Amino acid sequence: VPDEVLDRRDKLGYTTPQTRWLSTLAPWVDGVLASEAARHVAPLALPAVEAEWAAVKAGRRPSAAHVWRWVNLIRWAERFGVRFST
Repeated sequence: VPDEVLDRRDKLGYTTPQTRWLSTLAPWVDGVLASEAARHVAPLALPAVEAEWAAVKAGRRPSAAHVWRWVNLIRWAERFGVRFST
């Protein structure tokens, strides 16, 4: 890629529709957060994660990007057998 493209300052990122995805996948997200794998991701304070997810589902929180990241971390750790130290 030419330097003039790499060095441009007017580039914009895009967001993915996590809020819509999560509302569609709410039962699946509930299952991921209730899973054995979720309990083994020590960096996440699971009760706080569950409370935040409940607030997103109820419409009390405007964004779901962080919940999407947490769910993906749990699934990644489960898929690859990652263990976190406490």
